[in-house]
Amino acid sequence: MENPGNLAGPPANEAVTRGISPEKWTVRESLKYVWDISSSKDGRGCGRWMSFSVARFCQALGGKKLLVTGDSLNGQLALSLLLRLKIDQDVILDPGFSTKCIAARLAYPHLPVICFSSPICESSGHPSQLYFIRSDYLDIPVAIPGFSSENHWWVDEIAAQGVDMVVLNRGAHYVEDAAFEAQLNATFHHLRNRFPGLLLIVRSSAAGHADCMNYSRPIEKRLPEEGLPHNWGEISHQNRIAERLAHSIGAAFLDVDEMTALRPDSHMGRKGNSPDAVDCLHYCIPGPQDGWSDMLLNMLLDLLP
Repeated sequence: MENPGNLAGPPANEAVTRGISPEKWTVRESLKYVWDISSSKDGRGCGRWMSFSVARFCQALGGKKLLVTGDSLNGQLALSLLLRLKIDQDVILDPGFSTKCIAARLAYPHLPVICFSSPICESSGHPSQLYFIRSDYLDIPVAIPGFSSENHWWVDEIAAQGVDMVVLNRGAHYVEDAAFEAQLNATFHHLRNRFPGLLLIVRSSAAGHADCMNYSRPIEKRLPEEGLPHNWGEISHQNRIAERLAHSIGAAFLDVDEMTALRPDSHMGRKGNSPDAVDCLHYCIPGPQDGWSDMLLNMLLDLLP
């Protein structure tokens, strides 16, 4: 990681422009770091890397409609992307852009966010739409009347909304390897068979960090995975299963695991008075997930003409 950085948006950008030292930035400590791709373990670096800008992302997207689906962390990716694209605009989310989302909201009242939609890139010459649909296992295990696919109801929205590309993630909700592979393989083939020309991008999962409240800055190497709560230690090797399955159907694989493993800081942390009410999986926004949208931009530049 490199300090200073500019993931914080206008405050940090202004600080860089005015030559203000990082110690005096009026942003939280975790926003003073940016992923440095100029060097690597083999000394070769990472080649071309384009920094995020609204104009650059909108041009890369080229007016294509984007659906982000998966668990709540992919929801945070969608929010990070949306906030960066509408940095100087009001953000208005439409949580009920389809009857299926409304039905899912009624079926799962305990989930804070099921769906949202928002226009993006309106003034870029490439207006588009960003959608998020939550599906922790990339399916919902109950029938909702009127859906053409009980276990993959969100897939119907690809056709209904005219979606051109999907960024999906299986999530940090653990099942054993055999079930993980079978469920994900079924989802991938369901998508590819129904939409053979759809651009699919599979994001790797990112594990939480035990005792995240004890960290205030990035670390140099990933922490040991043995004995982590919530089966977080299994996520890294299950990402390799997901990568293999993604490539088998011609999907791109957005691997955020390694970079996120180095960010035990900036998690949402304590949520109440109970000692157990600590969230060491989700991140504050803005934060490390802005690096995910940086990676997405560069992947789109490589994938799209």
